Amino acid sequence: MKHEDALRASLRASYGIDLRHVRDTMRATDLADLVVWLPAGTALWVSMGGPSAVPREVQRLQAVEYLLRALVYQNSGSKGKKPEPPKPPEYAHEREAREDAQDRKAAAYLRRQSRMAKD
Repeated sequence: MKHEDALRASLRASYGIDLRHVRDTMRATDLADLVVWLPAGTALWVSMGGPSAVPREVQRLQAVEYLLRALVYQNSGSKGKKPEPPKPPEYAHEREAREDAQDRKAAAYLRRQSRMAKD
């Protein structure tokens, strides 16, 4: 499983559950309930990315900071670049797809360069 280490860390930190020993003591549906309700910002959500990767407290602070910047922008006569709301982190699968595309482009560039050097 891709995020197993993060899941193990999150269950231990949030609930004190050791994933290696849970098969003997807990039903799979009960474990699934606990995983779904892991708090935002735990290792599992950070590993997976997306809005839940950021703890709720940080999301609220980002929202307040954005609103303050928007007020300053409005009171300055709308000079300068308009502030943008905070963006959540990329999901892991989106980040991997972007990195794969970059790797393919880099490999194609290197192939073209090696062909040109031979000519």
